[in-house]
Amino acid sequence: MATSLEASNGPSSSSSSSQVPTKLPSPRSTWLNRAVFLGTGTSGQVPAIHCLSADVIDCEACADAIKPDSRNRRGCCSVALVGGGRKSSRPDSAYEDEQLIVIDAGPTFYGACVDYFRPNKVPRTIAGVLLTHGHADAILGLDNLRAWTMGGVLQNHVDVYVTKETLDVAVSTFPYLADVSKATGGGGVGALRWNIIDPNKPFFIGKGSERIQITPLPVYHGFASRGGPPFNTLGFRIDSMSYVSDCHHIPPSTAKLMAGSDCVVIDSLMPRRHPSHFSTSQAVSLLLSLPQDESRTSGGKNEPSFASAGPSLGILTDITHRIEHHALQQDLDKFCSSLKSWISSTSPSSLATTEQKDTTNGKSRERRGEGSGARWWSEVWDEDKGEMTGRIQVEPSLASKLKNNQSDGTSNRIGGSASGDERHVPALRVAWDGMVIKFLRQPASPQQKSADQSAL
Repeated sequence: MATSLEASNGPSSSSSSSQVPTKLPSPRSTWLNRAVFLGTGTSGQVPAIHCLSADVIDCEACADAIKPDSRNRRGCCSVALVGGGRKSSRPDSAYEDEQLIVIDAGPTFYGACVDYFRPNKVPRTIAGVLLTHGHADAILGLDNLRAWTMGGVLQNHVDVYVTKETLDVAVSTFPYLADVSKATGGGGVGALRWNIIDPNKPFFIGKGSERIQITPLPVYHGFASRGGPPFNTLGFRIDSMSYVSDCHHIPPSTAKLMAGSDCVVIDSLMPRRHPSHFSTSQAVSLLLSLPQDESRTSGGKNEPSFASAGPSLGILTDITHRIEHHALQQDLDKFCSSLKSWISSTSPSSLATTEQKDTTNGKSRERRGEGSGARWWSEVWDEDKGEMTGRIQVEPSLASKLKNNQSDGTSNRIGGSASGDERHVPALRVAWDGMVIKFLRQPASPQQKSADQSAL
């Protein structure tokens, strides 16, 4: 796994603490070049108004969020995915004729485009907009797409990909975006071409050799009504990246679709459990327990699988002001280091023993992580306790033991795992607005190329 340095949180060159260079792993891909995070906060955004209006701001995240370029400042979740194109002959090894795919366009979408598109050389035209669901934080920026289409200045229309349920909400919110005759006033309106997708079938964006498969990831995001069925929303898998910004449960069938992703972006609203979102502990549980990749083929195209044992990078997003960016990142760094130390000092056979013991006691539910895999970490980390304390950390007794072992040299294989050991700890990062993940692009395998040609 390669590593890149990202020193900027946007267009400013402020020297605040939030601008300290952060080591960001570079996941592998066959199409993606970079992901620009346009928003990483919950629907209420950060800072919270009720914190700012107090005589004294006693919320650590909100107090920091009002500083220039703070990583605690968060708009509504959205990401710009840049990929495709051909390698340039320029010294910077850039790609020419890249394509842009946007996931969600909420109320902070326009401002994020102003802040982050130009500094990150985002393509001028949009190949497609993917909508995860019909909540305000995902669709209220759709009207701003007219900036791309008015007068055909950049493109004649923008393709938007939605389920029928999300389309109904979007059209009821913006009738004129579906029927221009319903527009009032003298201003122009956006030209959107609505594409209804089946949440259980992959589809393609682009044409010919430049098209890319999009795999919907059906998840549950709260409930449609009290006592009613779950509210169905989508994440998306694009190339080697799976993106799920709003969920409280991920079905095992969806977790299988995510298997093999080298980068997974996941909902992590707050430390405590929430009825419609993952807690931080649930997000980490998912990243540690995604199923092994089975080199699946879906929709006529083999998706790239660079991570048979799990992703190399896990990103936490959709964050509320109850999480302070730097404090959580420090916890995650220590947590990952401790888990890796524990793995290096134990054998896979001990995992099998723990699994059998849980099965014998009838605790099969406790054996499954949020990604549907085994809770191989149960000996050293209790997710429920983490939700109560608000911290992501291994058991204090183990942390002390590992520290002593490292100091006397009895455990010096930090980060390694025994041969055949399926336990896997990805790099974990807290997202921030303006964060850029650079992918290490590699040629598609012959099998992928063959599947692509047969699907054309």
